[in-house]
Amino acid sequence: MELENWRDKAACKNHTDLFFSNVRRDGLKALYLCKRCPVRQECENFANQFTDVSGIFGGKLYRKKVEAKVPPRRLICGTVEGYQLHKRNGEFVCVECDYANKETKRSMDYLWA
Repeated sequence: MELENWRDKAACKNHTDLFFSNVRRDGLKALYLCKRCPVRQECENFANQFTDVSGIFGGKLYRKKVEAKVPPRRLICGTVEGYQLHKRNGEFVCVECDYANKETKRSMDYLWA
């Protein structure tokens, strides 16, 4: 079915605002229209062609995938955490972090001896 042909036959062609609303009642009305729509599968196939679709298509809710922006951890040299971050990032371990890691290991060995 051609792109324009299936849209002309859609049950929602005069109510498209319902399918992109943030109001729950509008979403329920949109889903009701989808249930009786003759081109429901074509609509869903259309939405599946894109990765950044949001709204209701073919009786399913689509939301844009947003990557969470996590701020990078601040490296605190002279600590065990700093040592671990150096290692995790594949960096050269500074003297302060290396010393902190060795001291922690020594104190743990002392406690368990």
